[in-house]
Amino acid sequence: MDDEPDILRATKVRLASLGYEVVTATDGKDIFSVIRKELPDLILLDLRLPGISGDEICINLKADEKLKDIPIVMFTASSDFNINNMIKKIGAEGYLIKPFSSEDLMQVTKKFLG
Repeated sequence: MDDEPDILRATKVRLASLGYEVVTATDGKDIFSVIRKELPDLILLDLRLPGISGDEICINLKADEKLKDIPIVMFTASSDFNINNMIKKIGAEGYLIKPFSSEDLMQVTKKFLG
């Protein structure tokens, strides 16, 4: 999930071209129902979203017994804070700094999905 349509679309196209099935959500209200319905193998989530923030979504997902083991990779455009501490604090398994390359996306996806 990302609030920037271009990043969402490009990420979906890149992953689909690698053979992955991609499901997207466009806002924080949709994401919980989409994840519960689809039970994805990996969640890519923007850290800064309007409404409910990505870090809050991550914390809630990790608190859910059925969803807590799904790896979460956060997208962020911010490099001015200690992202490693933030990621550990919210329970995400990784992150990508936007803009990221197709190669970076492929590497992080393969890390969690094989």
